Amino acid sequence: MMLEISCDKWKAEVLVSDARMSDGFIHIQAQILGDDSTQDALDGAEYILETFAKGRAAVIRAKPEAMSERDWDTQLMRHSGYVRFSYRLEPGEWMYPDVSMKIPSIGEALDGRS
Repeated sequence: MMLEISCDKWKAEVLVSDARMSDGFIHIQAQILGDDSTQDALDGAEYILETFAKGRAAVIRAKPEAMSERDWDTQLMRHSGYVRFSYRLEPGEWMYPDVSMKIPSIGEALDGRS
């Protein structure tokens, strides 16, 4: 499922998997477009993480990050953010994955290949 979330300073496209297809994990991948700065894009990425995973058992696959780059054709600055994580609908802490963990990727989850 694709969600679009917008705020005063950023817009996000959020790809969400179905928990029934991936052993109870819900996978989130979000790309954020900041309006005026890299900080706007980072704020959006952090907001997505906090909104979906706060207080839940979550594996942070890519922590919130942002960057700015100039489009050389148009000379416009683009402020992009990104975050990727998986969580369960149960209380818990956030952690980073280690090699022993087997969590399906978002592609596997969306395809039902968990």
